[in-house]
Amino acid sequence: MAVFSINKRVEYGLVMLSRLAKRGRGKKISLAEFSKKGYPGPFLAQIAKDLVKVGVLGSKEGRGGGYYLNHEPGEIEIKEVLEAIEGEQSLMDCIAGKKCPFEKDCLHKGFMARLSKDIDKILESYTLEDLIKK
Repeated sequence: MAVFSINKRVEYGLVMLSRLAKRGRGKKISLAEFSKKGYPGPFLAQIAKDLVKVGVLGSKEGRGGGYYLNHEPGEIEIKEVLEAIEGEQSLMDCIAGKKCPFEKDCLHKGFMARLSKDIDKILESYTLEDLIKK
C-alpha cells in the first residue's frame, strides 16, 4: 500500500523530463511534440517555466525551439525537480515550521521529522538518469 502519491503536475513534469533525459543534455523537444502524444501543452508550459526558472531546463523560442536539459540527466536530482514543480513539501505542517494546535501533546513529531529527512535523502540519491533506467 502506497502512502504517498504524486499529483498531475509532478507526473507530467516527470514525463517531460524523462523524455528529455532519454534524448540527453541540450537536445530539444517542443511542446507541440508532447501535444501530439496527448499531453496538455499549456499545462506542460507552466511546469516547464518552473523548471527553467531553477535552471533544470533551458528553452529556445521560435522555429526549431523547445525545451532541453541544461545538465546531464545524472546530475539532476529528483528532489530538485520535485521542489521546482511543487515547492518544498513536508509530511506535516509542524515539520515545515508551521503552527500546530496539538504540538504540546504530540508524540510522533520526532519520528515524522526523521522520516522526512530519510525521504529527502532518498530523493537526493535519485537522478533523472535513474528515472529512465529499465
